[in-house]
Amino acid sequence: MRILLIALALLAFSCSSKSSNPDAGTDPGDDDRPSAICHTGPMGSAPAFVNATEEAGFAALDAIGFYLTAADLDGDGYTDLIVKKNGTSQRDTQVVYHNVPHPTLRGKRAFEPWTGTGIDLNRREGVTGRAVSFHQAADVDNDGDLDIFAASYFQDDASDLLDRQEILLNDGTGRFSLIAGGSTVATPERPTNSAASFLDFDRDGKLDLFVADWYKTYGLSYEANQARLYRGLGDGTFTEVTSQAGLAEVADIGRRDSRKPAYGASACDLDGDGYPDLMKANYGRQWNDLYLNLGDGTFENIAESAHVDGDDNHDFHDNQMWLCWCKLHPNDCTLPAQPQIDCSQSGWSADDERPFRLNGNTWELLCADYDQDGDLDLLSLEVAHGWAGQSSDRTQILQNNGMRGRELTFARLSGEQSGVNRPRAGAFWNEGDIWAAWLDYDNDGLLDLLIHEGAYPENRLYLFRQQADRTFRDVALQNGLDLPNPGAAAVADFDLDGDLDLVTSVVPGKGTWTKGSLLYFRNQLGEHNNWIRIDLRGAGPPDGANRLGMGAWVKVTSGGRTQLWEVTGGDGRFGNQKELALTFGLGRVCDDVDIEVRWPNRSLTVQRFEKVRANYRIRLTEGSDKVEYLGI
Repeated sequence: MRILLIALALLAFSCSSKSSNPDAGTDPGDDDRPSAICHTGPMGSAPAFVNATEEAGFAALDAIGFYLTAADLDGDGYTDLIVKKNGTSQRDTQVVYHNVPHPTLRGKRAFEPWTGTGIDLNRREGVTGRAVSFHQAADVDNDGDLDIFAASYFQDDASDLLDRQEILLNDGTGRFSLIAGGSTVATPERPTNSAASFLDFDRDGKLDLFVADWYKTYGLSYEANQARLYRGLGDGTFTEVTSQAGLAEVADIGRRDSRKPAYGASACDLDGDGYPDLMKANYGRQWNDLYLNLGDGTFENIAESAHVDGDDNHDFHDNQMWLCWCKLHPNDCTLPAQPQIDCSQSGWSADDERPFRLNGNTWELLCADYDQDGDLDLLSLEVAHGWAGQSSDRTQILQNNGMRGRELTFARLSGEQSGVNRPRAGAFWNEGDIWAAWLDYDNDGLLDLLIHEGAYPENRLYLFRQQADRTFRDVALQNGLDLPNPGAAAVADFDLDGDLDLVTSVVPGKGTWTKGSLLYFRNQLGEHNNWIRIDLRGAGPPDGANRLGMGAWVKVTSGGRTQLWEVTGGDGRFGNQKELALTFGLGRVCDDVDIEVRWPNRSLTVQRFEKVRANYRIRLTEGSDKVEYLGI
């Protein structure tokens, strides 16, 4: 929404101007800030989102998607999309969509296929296309643009392992190339990558990479492959440091230190000490992992003591599969109740009474300071089934206690406590939460929750709006998001109008969907509240932060409220990634804002910027006091 008339209208409703109402103590002649802009809030009851799939070009392209990664590949400020068209590692299943000006609608954006990017390059002679399972974006060579980690996953029956994991370097225009000399992130065994996150775990200004893996053989064994940590060398190459970092796991199943099948990987500074911690969201109702960064290059798994491993309900006596086993083995147990499912099949197991099977099918562990107390809380996103009984975890918010180091713990809020609640009864329901995001969709200054419950026919999208008392209420249907069976998605301000939009896939074969169509929902509400969008530039090694500021903490204070975001490099499963620029909603408060940036450099430098204009896109550079205003 960059139309000149709109810009003039916004200025006409400004709270003040630099000439007529300068800040107290500021010489008007020295105030080079742009004019102040004030939004008075949304009027009426229009839905927050409008289905703009046709406008975006996806309808005409008959676009489909399965996994999505949001990244500004050419550095023009507009977020592009990397889309996997299905969930397999096959060639010709990826497409890049370039975010471009709409060809006919002034001020609108559209997506067009972007060919010739080189993102599908491989190292095989005479073969075109790349087999990839998902993508993650980060500036691994510190040249100011986003490079790509291309992950790989092959099942045990794969006749050809095709392409291994790779780093693809960006030339700054969205054109990619392979690194000479071969890949330094390719695993020697069959890859089963399911998630990845970039971070700077030692704060040397060079980004590192954490990669999580799935089952070795899904459905036949609990055994999974080892997650790996790679230290970045600053030129796009990496060296593996998994064992040195204390992250090596054992092949035996059922132990706290076993290799567990992960659906999500994430990194953020949970205890506030300046070092990013690592998390694995594990499947199969196995324990999650939280690796505390000790600051000396090593990690310690504190998931159990921090209450991140799973909830405290371990009662398996209403698990229908265990009940069938118990019914068929009367000499080994006392049947507490008759099963509600047919037990005539064979193969029932007593494993569902073992501690390592009494947790969650966790898909993501997502960081955000939702309660605005200055530390990062978590969303534990779960797939749950009625037949699995009460011991199977449901999606919960985990509230940070604010302590450092090994004293870090989280309080798990039940659905009744938080309002993120979908009451179910009996043994025949499925709650398929497969994707989520923290976002402030209406820019009121409170974080909301988008949860994609999509894996089963009766599932739908939920938009939980945060209330003043920190509880949540589902408002999806009245806000234009009446969507059955949503899949993976990307949240970003695609049109740079100050609020967050949504591109989502849907789950083919579920509900009414016959294919995984891509849908675009444009936000038309949040821009009417006040906001600020912040882009960071680090100084680079040896003493500065990585160039795009991954791992930085950004605090924005306005109207007596302080909000915190961390710039992260991968937030969950199969390429889930936020755009690096941070959008803060300010509600109806149009005061100037104060900003604090804690840079992830060796010294953990803190910079403060005062009296920054709201309702602008800005850039902050490490070591510079200048606020660069990029536009409205």
